[in-house]
Amino acid sequence: MKQTIMKPYVAVLFSVYKNDRLGWFREALDSILCQTYGREYIHIYLGIDGPIEVEIRDYIKDNKKLFFKVIESEEKIGKPRIINRLIECFENEEFVFKMDADDISFEKRFEKQIQYLQQYSDIDIVGTAVMEIDENRKEMFCRLYPQNPYSVRDYICKASPVAHPSVCFRRCVFDTVSGYPDRYVYNEDLALWFLCLSKGLVISNIETPLLYYRVTESFYKRRQKGAFSEFVIYMRGIWSLRGLSVNLFIPFIRLVFRALPARFVRSIYKSNLRSKLN
Repeated sequence: MKQTIMKPYVAVLFSVYKNDRLGWFREALDSILCQTYGREYIHIYLGIDGPIEVEIRDYIKDNKKLFFKVIESEEKIGKPRIINRLIECFENEEFVFKMDADDISFEKRFEKQIQYLQQYSDIDIVGTAVMEIDENRKEMFCRLYPQNPYSVRDYICKASPVAHPSVCFRRCVFDTVSGYPDRYVYNEDLALWFLCLSKGLVISNIETPLLYYRVTESFYKRRQKGAFSEFVIYMRGIWSLRGLSVNLFIPFIRLVFRALPARFVRSIYKSNLRSKLN
């Protein structure tokens, strides 16, 4: 008689808000449900952040069995706070994945990231390279991130060392850090990476892209809106990791870049310059 091999349960942190589109939301959700890891081991924790489109609400209602737990805030409270509410509801999951409502996971993403963490017991958080796509799902650019944990600590002084929606955490990470710093609505992920590193947690990345990361017009606008909070996070974070350092000049350069017109920033993102800096 063939024995059934039990796998660790995983939680997926998933949130939606008023600007999300049903088509993209369904693509993101389908990419979770079609994982080779096994749908029966995946618990989807959905946070509804304030009022959302009627068609998305109806879809969630009609497909409520797809979600392990749903938490809703009548007013928009911001992604970090709604995600933290979900984290408080975890049950018996061993690993935690992050997923945005406009991105798409490769079908072997969960399997590969869990295998990685099982192989490297000293790693607490693992992200992946991502394939950036436009609104029509056209591939634009493969973004790589540092693989060596020591390189991650160096890299964070100039840019985020992880693609936020690509990460997989060990569940125990949230015993060390209670959740996302909720003071920074647009840059909660960057604040979390600095916090994790300051607590001695180890971050790495897989060199293979395992996520389609959608870059839209709102992507550039969010970066402009969060420019000053990003500056504050970098100044405090670099100081906590390095103290007085030449790296403290980098946040000023990033702040100036964020202040540039969106069309100029967009042209840089679509130019060959990124491949040289990647």
